[in-house]
Amino acid sequence: MFNLLPEIEKKNIMREYILRRYVVLALFLFALGAIASISLFPSYLLSSVKVVEVEEQISSVKSSAIFKEAEALASALNLTNQKISALKPPEKYVYLGTLVSSIVEKRGGSIRLNGFKYNRGDGKNHGVITVSGIARDRESLSAFLTVLKEEEKFLEVNLPVSNFAQDRNAPFTIDIRGAF
Repeated sequence: MFNLLPEIEKKNIMREYILRRYVVLALFLFALGAIASISLFPSYLLSSVKVVEVEEQISSVKSSAIFKEAEALASALNLTNQKISALKPPEKYVYLGTLVSSIVEKRGGSIRLNGFKYNRGDGKNHGVITVSGIARDRESLSAFLTVLKEEEKFLEVNLPVSNFAQDRNAPFTIDIRGAF
């Protein structure tokens, strides 16, 4: 029977059929959305009630004495940390004990150290450590001087030439300059 219709009518029937399919599909999707909304509504109500309860609990905790005490303790800790950081030495600060121990470690067995003298540097000038002692011979004094010059903490190591005058048991005085 469909074959007996003219071509234009066949196209109209096909368009109407496709249109009816889209209408049924749209109705189905609308019904699906309505059912989903209706099913999610109780969950939404429960969630909103829970949110209100949690907000009330948070506000009661924030207004409690323990929370206020914790805030006071945190502010006291921050103040203490600020005071401690004010007492810390600068990052580039080198302790004098560290410098002396590094000099003593480098002396070797043929160098005997008698004394240390320290002059603190200010913003313009570097600090000076004066090391005095007795070297068994010139070679050991020269080796000690070379080892001290290799140290990165020391900017300048000076030994007067007159300290090389004696061959054995030579007294010496070394001036070490650095940012300390």
